[in-house]
Amino acid sequence: CVYYCIVVSAMNKFHSTWISGFVLVEWMMALAIISILCTIVITGVAESSQNRKELDTTTEQLVAEIKQVQMMNMLGYRSEGLNRPFMMIHKDHSFWLERASTVPGSEYIFPPYIENSGLATEVTFHSSGLPASESHIKLRDTRIKKVNHIWISKTTGRIRWEHGTDAEH
Repeated sequence: CVYYCIVVSAMNKFHSTWISGFVLVEWMMALAIISILCTIVITGVAESSQNRKELDTTTEQLVAEIKQVQMMNMLGYRSEGLNRPFMMIHKDHSFWLERASTVPGSEYIFPPYIENSGLATEVTFHSSGLPASESHIKLRDTRIKKVNHIWISKTTGRIRWEHGTDAEH
């Protein structure tokens, strides 16, 4: 009977140690899985933020070029001696800028994943700085499916842009 009590006592001690060790392994596995998931989420958020910043930078550059065309028209520049400076924003990943007779026309290329989601858009201004027509330009990033909007007001000539929402299909 004494032998039986010693064996049972030893088994209980071994069993409780084994269970404690098993719980520790479970916790370690859970922490490892949570760490991996957090790493994946943080990486995705950082990458999305970087892509959004590239779309914003491209939009700001395009707005600066449009404002330059507006200013050149207000100052009386002429292209080839006849036409006013203008800009053509293509459907694909580029736009054409015709500034003045002293500066040849130039084609600018957007990053390959950013495009004008509308039809080709011509941007021209009168000498007063008012646009020939009201324009709404949508620059879309095909990777993150986001759109930035650029508006040119026909009544005031104001050029503004803002972050859009998810891309329209």
